[in-house]
Amino acid sequence: MAAVFFVIGGLAASNPLNRYLLWRNLSVDKLDRMIDSHLHERHEGVEYACLYTVTCASGRARLELRTSLSDTELDDIREAIWRRKFEDYCPGRTTNLGLEFLTPDAGQARRDIWTFGGGFMGEHTRFNGGSFSQEAPWEPCTLERAYWHREPDSVP
Repeated sequence: MAAVFFVIGGLAASNPLNRYLLWRNLSVDKLDRMIDSHLHERHEGVEYACLYTVTCASGRARLELRTSLSDTELDDIREAIWRRKFEDYCPGRTTNLGLEFLTPDAGQARRDIWTFGGGFMGEHTRFNGGSFSQEAPWEPCTLERAYWHREPDSVP
């Protein structure tokens, strides 16, 4: 039975209409919930995370560290994402939205990338993966510049 749900879920995530709707309906509130859920479910013990978004100011894709994000700013980012995907705009092997955080056991930075297929995933996984950014350096993640902080009594 679990295999059936896995297959159905995989088909739904790979469906172009579902991927478009995820991108089209992405709001700051939804993004915040996705980040919170992802970090609570996949990265227990992470205390803070930094959000990076694609910027095309130099003509090449680069990551910009965000300490906050408005719906208007996200609309501009979504427009750049659309143009990157369909208009050969803003080239570069850089994710559109990314998270960076320290894992308590590893003591080193970990990066997850946002995908059209269903939210955040590891930068490199067994079946898929992507590039956080080859346009380094980007501003390092620190507690003071974090976008997300774990709340002790929060419920995902």
